[in-house]
Amino acid sequence: MSIEYNRDLCEMELECDECSSGAETYDGDDWHEALAAAKADGWRTFKDSRGDWIVKCPDCVGYGTPPEAWDDD
Repeated sequence: MSIEYNRDLCEMELECDECSSGAETYDGDDWHEALAAAKADGWRTFKDSRGDWIVKCPDCVGYGTPPEAWDDD
């Protein structure tokens, strides 16, 4: 998976599954706080047709991924 959360450092690292060059680190006291910050910056997570989680950076969002598939909850 392209999301890793380090509880000791209270940070989450995301890597784009589409371009593999987009990567970002977010601070947060918990997983949900860090994920909310990433989504606010344009990162999106969704499940593919096999049910696997996919992560896209802001540059890749919109290329082949319909907005209704985004997990914006």
